[in-house]
Amino acid sequence: MEQHGEYSIQCQGRILLVDAKGPWNEELIVSYKADMLAVIRELSPNPWACIIIVHGTGLMTPEAEKEMASLVKMRKALGLTSTAMVTGDTAVKSIVRAQFERVYCGAGINYCFCDTQAQAYEWLASIGFERERVS
Repeated sequence: MEQHGEYSIQCQGRILLVDAKGPWNEELIVSYKADMLAVIRELSPNPWACIIIVHGTGLMTPEAEKEMASLVKMRKALGLTSTAMVTGDTAVKSIVRAQFERVYCGAGINYCFCDTQAQAYEWLASIGFERERVS
């Protein structure tokens, strides 16, 4: 099956920034997992955090949600401690939040839902993850 959804991954110091547009299927999550692991290897074994900005519907198929849960557990084992999810322009915010809440609670990850990227950075700064400034 063809991938559904889009994403980009950037490293900003100890914060990983993911910009994603859904809906997502299992094929996309498998590709995302490989790309994510390549970036995480640069951060691990030190603690790091993640901001995920969700656009569009942001929904996952049941298979994609299962694959995402597996990926989050793997990310935790590689140093992930906290994730801020920006769901401000998500079409079905309550459903998206419910899906990701299951994923992050199941992995035991500290998480926060935010409406803006600025709020996500503020929350991460409050728990010790400062945004790396470009000079």
